[in-house]
Amino acid sequence: MVETLSRADESRAEIRDGALDRAEVGHVELESFRSSIVGVAGNYPLGSFAFPTGGFHQTFVGTEDGKLTELFWRPRENVNQEVLFDFSRISNPSKISAVAAYYSDNDGFHHQDVATEDGRLHELFWRPGPGVGHNLLRRFDSPISGVAAYFDPEDGFHHQDVATKDGRLHELFWKPGPGVNEGVLEKFTCGMVGVAAFYTPDGFQHQIVATEDRRVHQLWWRPGPGLNHRVLKRFTSDILGVAGYYTPDGYRRVIVATSDGNLTELSWKPREAIDQTQIPHALTTGVVGVAGYFSYGDNRQHVILATEDNKVHDLKFGIQDDLGYPGDIASKPAIAKWMAKCAKDRGLPPELPVMCSLVESGAGSGFAWNERMRNVRDAIGFSSAVDFDSLGFFQQRPLFWGCRRENGRCTLQQRQENIIYPPHAITEFLDEAEAVKSRIGFSNDNPSRFGEWIQAVQRSAFPERYQTQLPVARNLINR
Repeated sequence: MVETLSRADESRAEIRDGALDRAEVGHVELESFRSSIVGVAGNYPLGSFAFPTGGFHQTFVGTEDGKLTELFWRPRENVNQEVLFDFSRISNPSKISAVAAYYSDNDGFHHQDVATEDGRLHELFWRPGPGVGHNLLRRFDSPISGVAAYFDPEDGFHHQDVATKDGRLHELFWKPGPGVNEGVLEKFTCGMVGVAAFYTPDGFQHQIVATEDRRVHQLWWRPGPGLNHRVLKRFTSDILGVAGYYTPDGYRRVIVATSDGNLTELSWKPREAIDQTQIPHALTTGVVGVAGYFSYGDNRQHVILATEDNKVHDLKFGIQDDLGYPGDIASKPAIAKWMAKCAKDRGLPPELPVMCSLVESGAGSGFAWNERMRNVRDAIGFSSAVDFDSLGFFQQRPLFWGCRRENGRCTLQQRQENIIYPPHAITEFLDEAEAVKSRIGFSNDNPSRFGEWIQAVQRSAFPERYQTQLPVARNLINR
């Protein structure tokens, strides 16, 4: 099922220490529950024009009374709460023991995997609106100690990784329809206390396993024979929970909560050393659950922590190379100001990227609710500016864009991921703007040729459109 690679293809063994400043970490208490928390999961579904998600963060909390509760919110708005399912009301009820969550962007469904103490793995699935579907995916002979789940956009498979008390890490994988495939990825000689899993756009799938001997393991593989397995780190205190996810700056990230009160992030890129960072926090009670994800909405990492006092917390902080991007839900003037600053910092006219994005992904004067510049993720058109396989603010095509960070060696999925991450997309746009400036002879002091300059970068079939957006761009930048 997997293809073996050398260790160097993922990361080197040495660890570099660092720390976040407390001021860099935001902390919000999301909710307090009456019943003890037994599992927590979280994600930020990207959504699309076909399947809009509203830009909501989502956290799913399993409690001892059998309820699975969803908390959902947008930045600077109140936290909403809804009970998705009550497992105490099904036939042969059993208490919740673990929770996982993910989003499948090919069909717009939200998924929650809930393990119960009788060894059953349940799936909840829904789209925004009334009604939640419920399936029993599998019953295991050994109690479940942890579960993780993700969707692989390359092959369209749903994946569940299930840790059982007998030391086996199981994988379930399936596509919508009858039948679920199952295999055992690894057999551990020491009990597992936590599991996380995620997909990376280079085609690899990753499982992060914390064991009772205080080790954090990484398994990684691509479809084919073989499996890579290494120990990321051995901690000196007991591990209470673990989370893992990918961020669009190319890093794999693992969050580890330990009994000494520390919250540690391990992060790395392939063929690079592991960075170990202490995440400051003000928690005064022990952690009982950890989840984590990256949000395009506010361009931040989010670490969700459930504590012994039945509270759920959200810690948020930035990533490397984010260029100060305000996030996809920022206003049109805020995004325009950010683009202008990026260009100005490179010694280029601040209007260039704004004019381009107004044509490619924005409409109107820029002040109505439906006239935002959009970080477009749909490959097939919903407007005249969204066509073929073009993506992002600048409607860049993966055939030509999205691979400069990897020096031209990357998968189609990597190209697409890079294009929809605005700091990467604008860097490529400005790189090309610099190149054509010197080659063709454009000047910052000749605004009448800015549209021609953008056309030299974009090579659009409608070159005359860009210049018309100069006054709109200046209005947004100076607003």
